[in-house]
Amino acid sequence: MDPMTSTPRLVEAAQAGDAGASEELVRGSQDLAIAVAVGHAPTWEDARDAAQEAFATALVHLGDLRDPAAFPGWLAALVRSACSRRTRRRQHPTGSLDGIDPAASAEGDPASQVAERDERQRVRAPRSRRWPSRYPRSWDSRWEDRGVTDASAVIGGVIEGGARVLEVGCGSSPHARTTVGLDRDRRAASSVEAGPAVVVGDAARLPFAAGCFDVVLAQGAVHHLDDVAGFVREARRVLGPGGSLVILDAEPMPERDYRSMCEQLRSSGAAPEPLNGVDPAWLEALVQVESDGTFTSLGAGTWTHATPPYTKREFSSPALLHVASWAARR
Repeated sequence: MDPMTSTPRLVEAAQAGDAGASEELVRGSQDLAIAVAVGHAPTWEDARDAAQEAFATALVHLGDLRDPAAFPGWLAALVRSACSRRTRRRQHPTGSLDGIDPAASAEGDPASQVAERDERQRVRAPRSRRWPSRYPRSWDSRWEDRGVTDASAVIGGVIEGGARVLEVGCGSSPHARTTVGLDRDRRAASSVEAGPAVVVGDAARLPFAAGCFDVVLAQGAVHHLDDVAGFVREARRVLGPGGSLVILDAEPMPERDYRSMCEQLRSSGAAPEPLNGVDPAWLEALVQVESDGTFTSLGAGTWTHATPPYTKREFSSPALLHVASWAARR
């Protein structure tokens, strides 16, 4: 079948909820995405991750595409947008996204400018919305039935004893089940007095061999990462067959609250949170782009983002525990 003819049919099927069509759409469009990314990304790794991010965004927002035949051009614009963000990160690794003019940094054509604007908004502050019922907004009943009332116990309930656990972004307080910790802050890593060994490294470029862990754990770390897609890819690489990625993080708060919190944190001299929590649908899409993945989200209480004296009031949102697993490692 001619790919240009089959693509609209796959898009329509995927919009109707056909998971097989979504996977086929990704497989059939990979060459296009990589080709566009290689022409715009600063490195091969950036190109690969930009293509992955674009696919994740496309799957999340596929229902918004009115003309299925426009999918290739739309995907190409999303890839260019992702590449532009990665180029800016390399040029300004610690800079804020505030003040960046999306239209000025776009690649020139209107589609790219629109995609750049929309993607910047998504990365800077994911939109607040009503999540499907599979994303409970409070403690899941299974935890209440067991008398579980804290996040650490929730994590312990999904990690089997004896598992080889890599905790990313562990800071100075790794989880009790952690085997090896990783943090980009050298001072935090060196302050762990008792417990697992903690190494300094990048979540998107894990310094470990493939297939050497049973669980990759991230407690409140994902909404601080610059490259979530790269982290998901790396997590799968270091997981053995049947391994799980376990993420405890905040659900996005209303955008107005997020912006207010960031402004107050800056005024007090504290660093604002890079992402407005973790969008469950976006995270699930990143897992599905890796193919063969399963994804579950469970309510895990409340996540406190900031409190006085750093902000005028407490900012919080529901906490969610996400568990992703893959049948086999690529």
